[in-house]
Amino acid sequence: MAVRVIDGSGTAVCGASCYALYEGVQFNEHRDPARRVLVADEGVPDLAAHGFDGGVASLVNLTGLSLVLYTEPGYRGESLMFGPLLAPGELAGYRTASGAGWDRCVRSVDLVPARRTGPRPGLVDDARG
Repeated sequence: MAVRVIDGSGTAVCGASCYALYEGVQFNEHRDPARRVLVADEGVPDLAAHGFDGGVASLVNLTGLSLVLYTEPGYRGESLMFGPLLAPGELAGYRTASGAGWDRCVRSVDLVPARRTGPRPGLVDDARG
């Protein structure tokens, strides 16, 4: 499947074994149902290449993996992890270490094996090395 950008809303646009990043809150269903959705089954090192430079307000993760959001392209910067089958309707409630909302600072996304131990999904981690 790779990566594709579509117009749509609702969690049904995300197929099995994929994740979806939405420009709008509540899976583009809140105010403007015609917003774009990035649907993928692999990591995306630079969301700007697909027109999603920071504009991710909600997401659905239907993969069997953890989805990791990063504040910088190339899987760098601070990270925020969501485990399999999680669907946060608003990323604005999650904060970076500087206090900014995650809803407009996502620059890259990766998939990693889900861990049974370690940081809980939805926790911010400073991945800068």
